[in-house]
Amino acid sequence: MRLQGMLPPELTAKWSGGDAPPPPRIDAVRDAELRLVLGDTLRDDPASVEAWGLALSGGGIRSATFGLGVLQALARNGLLRCFHYQSTVSGGGYIGAFLQGLVRRRGFEGAFRALAPDHEEAAAAEAPGTQPIRHLREYSNYLSPRKSPFSGDALGMAGTYVRNVLLVQVQLCALILALSLLPLLVYAGASEVTARNPTLLLSLAGLTGMLAVVLLAYVSTYANRRAPDVTGEMPPPPRRVALAAVATIAALSVAALFGALGLAFFRDLPGPFATAVGWLPAAWTGGRAELGIVTGALYLLVWMAWLGFDVWYSRFVDSGDAPPPALQRHPGRFVFATVGAAAFAGLAIVVLRGWLSAWRGGEALWHLLAFGPPLVVAAVVLTAIVHLGLAGPALSDLQREIWARVGGKTAGLVLLGMTLTLALTIYGPWLLSFGAGRGAQALSGVGWAGVVAWLSTTGIGLLVAHGRRGEPGASKRSRLLDLVARIAPWVFLLGLLIGLSLAGHLLLQAIGPGLQRLAGGTAPPLQAIAGTGLPDYLAHLDALVAAYPRALWLLVACALAVWLLFGWAVNVNEFSLNAFYRNRLVRCYLGASNERRNPEPTTNFDVQDDLVLADLVEIERLDGTRPLFPLVGTALNLVAAKQLDWQDRKAASFCLTPGWCGYLPPDSRRGDAPIGDLAAATAGTVDVSRPAPRTDSLAASLTLGSAIAISGAAVNPNMGYHSSPAVTFLLTLFDARLGWWLPNPRHPMRPRADSSPFFGRWLLAEMLGRTHAGGKFVHLSDGGHFENLGLYELVRRRCRFILCVDAAADGDRAFADLGNAVHKCRVDFGANIDIDVAALAPRDGGLAERSCAVGRIAYADGSGGTLLYLKPTLTGEEPADILHYARAHACFPHEPTSDQFFDEAQFESYRRLGEDIAQRALDPALERIGAEPGTPRNAELDVQDSALKEKLLIALRQRWIAPLPGVADRFALHSKALTRLFGKLRDTPALAVLDAQFYPAWTDLVADPAAAGGATAPLGRRTRMPAPGDFRACFYFCQELIRLMEGVYHDLDLEHAWDHPDNRGWLNAFRHWSWSPMFRIAWIVGAPTFGARFVAFCQQRLELPRLDNDAEDRHRVLRVDDLSPAEGFGWKAQCDRLLADGAINHVEHSILLSDPMLKGEGAPTRLFALRLKWSAVLAGTDARFPDTTLGIAALSGGTLRLLRIQDHVRRLGLASEFMRLLINRSAVGAVDIRGGYYGLGGVCRNRRALQVQGWLEGVLALAHKRRRARNDAARARREAHRARLAAERTTGGPE
Repeated sequence: MRLQGMLPPELTAKWSGGDAPPPPRIDAVRDAELRLVLGDTLRDDPASVEAWGLALSGGGIRSATFGLGVLQALARNGLLRCFHYQSTVSGGGYIGAFLQGLVRRRGFEGAFRALAPDHEEAAAAEAPGTQPIRHLREYSNYLSPRKSPFSGDALGMAGTYVRNVLLVQVQLCALILALSLLPLLVYAGASEVTARNPTLLLSLAGLTGMLAVVLLAYVSTYANRRAPDVTGEMPPPPRRVALAAVATIAALSVAALFGALGLAFFRDLPGPFATAVGWLPAAWTGGRAELGIVTGALYLLVWMAWLGFDVWYSRFVDSGDAPPPALQRHPGRFVFATVGAAAFAGLAIVVLRGWLSAWRGGEALWHLLAFGPPLVVAAVVLTAIVHLGLAGPALSDLQREIWARVGGKTAGLVLLGMTLTLALTIYGPWLLSFGAGRGAQALSGVGWAGVVAWLSTTGIGLLVAHGRRGEPGASKRSRLLDLVARIAPWVFLLGLLIGLSLAGHLLLQAIGPGLQRLAGGTAPPLQAIAGTGLPDYLAHLDALVAAYPRALWLLVACALAVWLLFGWAVNVNEFSLNAFYRNRLVRCYLGASNERRNPEPTTNFDVQDDLVLADLVEIERLDGTRPLFPLVGTALNLVAAKQLDWQDRKAASFCLTPGWCGYLPPDSRRGDAPIGDLAAATAGTVDVSRPAPRTDSLAASLTLGSAIAISGAAVNPNMGYHSSPAVTFLLTLFDARLGWWLPNPRHPMRPRADSSPFFGRWLLAEMLGRTHAGGKFVHLSDGGHFENLGLYELVRRRCRFILCVDAAADGDRAFADLGNAVHKCRVDFGANIDIDVAALAPRDGGLAERSCAVGRIAYADGSGGTLLYLKPTLTGEEPADILHYARAHACFPHEPTSDQFFDEAQFESYRRLGEDIAQRALDPALERIGAEPGTPRNAELDVQDSALKEKLLIALRQRWIAPLPGVADRFALHSKALTRLFGKLRDTPALAVLDAQFYPAWTDLVADPAAAGGATAPLGRRTRMPAPGDFRACFYFCQELIRLMEGVYHDLDLEHAWDHPDNRGWLNAFRHWSWSPMFRIAWIVGAPTFGARFVAFCQQRLELPRLDNDAEDRHRVLRVDDLSPAEGFGWKAQCDRLLADGAINHVEHSILLSDPMLKGEGAPTRLFALRLKWSAVLAGTDARFPDTTLGIAALSGGTLRLLRIQDHVRRLGLASEFMRLLINRSAVGAVDIRGGYYGLGGVCRNRRALQVQGWLEGVLALAHKRRRARNDAARARREAHRARLAAERTTGGPE
């Protein structure tokens, strides 16, 4: 693969110079789709359309058959024509394609009659309306309709699979064979070079090592000075830096190989280096120490050069206000670290040379090739560790991170790419041939057992590899199968590599003489292997390579030529299983819609069955509209994606439609590049009123059969979040490939929509899991590999109503697909889906309470939606034949998706279950709004927005919202208490005044019995206060009502379920009561005695008055009155008068006249009272009550001496509110609380006085802070208002 295909798409587009048109947005795509759907009937902006969507989930033929029943119920109820969108995934796409084929060929009315024929058509055996369903029933076993292993379909299936596997195996095995022979070529080259010029390899190792150090220094320098762009974000590194980072790792790996060979065969230094160290004393250069000296000197030289380069480079880089790099702040420390690391490198090279020289002769060269490079890499890594440790602050954290990554990736490449590969290709064949021991019995008993175990493990892993990962609660058998699925690919890979290596050795031995002579060389006779030991086998390989070198080169070239030939000639898409799968889906589901079908008699295929995807919109419109616009969901595989937050997803949604096809980044990833068509309106969604030449669109190059086959490609090497590297390799090798490589029109190279990829390259990409979003082709598979319900694209389009049919296999009712869809919709679009599916889980006996649920969708833009969720679930209300089938088949209705061979009873049971569940979900709602099938109101339901459709959604929510647990018993209990109170209201004359207050319509129904000589106005009756003699009875009755309300609030969980339909009656009753003046009096007086959560709930939901002035949209119910004595009037006399008037109580009177208040300095001179304004509480009534005192404050000048809230209204935040109101009067600047005896208020000790003073000072500070915040907010509002007025004057008026 080219480097361009491995880099982020942003860099690829930038480097290629492509100038793609602006990417389409989802709003533009949605507008184009809705303009097509509504046609000339669209009067407003498409953004205002409240779209409906139908989602059919994946699940193979089970989902398709269940979905057929749902479609029939919708057609029978006249609701199919109401849906703007039809979103399908995998198996749901089968039946969705069937419906689209019916609509394309018969029009909407004909399609609806075919799904739900009237009684006369249903009775006629040959009626046109019955033919499509009969065809589906006949081909329910769609892969091989005739149940015989020797039928044409069964044999064709086997033949197709064998053909495709052989084509894939020829390619991949040829490539792997060439790679497995490369170690022999490396060995031959190493033998030749070390024999002729042993110093050359060491020189090359030194040069490549120095090049790696230079490249690493360059990358580190760039990273250390990387500056953000104008947006404040770090730009991606330039291409040269990315290439330098890759080249560093490659250079170190090559240097490790050359270094191992050069050190093992080292004799003397090259001439220049020998001359350079010749002046050293002989004692220093003895014992090959000159090699260590030269190595250390070169290491020191390179890094000192980097230090100088860093200083020079800094002159050309503007770092702004940033401090100088760490290297320039601590150059001495870096020099010290470099000297120390150079000494360690020299010592390590000397030690390493002594170890490797033992592998210098004969067959030991094989050991040197396999294990020498990792030893060299270990020495390099240790040197880097010493360097980093000694450098300390001279290197930045980012530079240390880069060094660590380069070292780790180099070690991984050498260990896996060299050591493991060489070990398997060299030692593996020997183990396979002779490792079982000597003798035929040992070989047959152990060797063949190993082969059988290898094949069995591979087979089991291949069968279960496409399934889901094991879950914590899975059975022991499931966990065992999952373990086999995880290890089988690695077992197979190891066995395949060893087997092909042995085959390559045997092939070279068998045809080597002929190939050697063909290449113009001589072919000396080759001796047989002397023994069965490893030295004997390695000596035989040495002789084989030495005898047939040209044959070896020719064999590798032939293997590569075979790979290139088949990679060029064979289509990667058509020679997968997708074509076989697609043809049978088309024969079954699209053939059922073709009433003029003329199949070929041998295969029963008809090429006219399939339809071009873009042509689906060319139909006879339904009253000028085109409902059910198809959205076919597939998964864009991103196994090698760069997005870190998507590394578990490994896929994205790729939508195929008659219009725009492609992947649009979700709201959470707006910066990503889209993939797909160049324009939002293309193919089927271009403006039909303006004829234009058809663009090169994906929809015009795909057929409907191809789309549903891609959407149903469940078995595939790359499977979104199910993908794993080893399983991907295994499934590709055995051609278990149903996916599709699709051109990416937005790629800079602009591939045509109908172009096909080069097999060799893209097959390797598929096998290695290198699927990403930046390539010329993108890889698609089953939509369920990303989201299996079809909800995702409908939520993206902000549908007002979504009917979701979830027929995925879910025997445990874990609702995993629903949870996955909810999670992704919330993360990607900010849409919250709230739905309770607990009632759909089976209870004792396997029966559930319900088979459908209703949820709410809250979109990010503030709009809302309704979700009706249908699930194959047995409730015991099903028809007798379904219950009978369920008793005979324990897994029904969630038999495994691997069962794609339905019989007649199975087909009919799922179809009838889907029809029954949909009918029972929709009938009550249609009956409630009077729109049953056949009624005039039912005919009003169509794709246009209407009040009737909104009523239907309300009816669905009210009928199917999840019931509150245990509500029945508690509801009855509270209803009994309410009945008792109503009896009291009815039978007590003193409470008669409350009738009109609780029920305003009372004034219209009953004359005023209290009117004497003239009727009282209705408003007066509704706000009239009770007579003095009746006030007490009314007050305590309202207190009883509030206590009942608090009990209902807790028992029915109104805090969270206040808007539940079952609680609507209670909330409406509460609202009736809350506007009664007498009730509000009881509320204010009794609020301190109610729970804080209940009080907050009533203030929020019922708008009952609060004991504060915080809310701007409420009447201010608190005020502060200045009760200070007038000039010449004493403090005691004023307190006595206030007590006599009832403005203060006796406790407050006693406190105000106590010794701590009056004796000493700072006696109080000012008195304030916090008063409750009844006029604000009873706004809108004629009642007039004197204000009530809630607390007092005494001040001496600006010093607060006392602040007291009355006992019965404490812990309501009134002290903070009182302090705020005092500050507004600029009355308080300090606090002074003293200990002593406060009369009836009790003794306040000095310690307690200090605590109270500290608390009041905190309240004072908080009040000042809140005052400043309010003033700032008010100032901001005034400035905004002035700015708005100025703008209006400038523009000539309001916008």
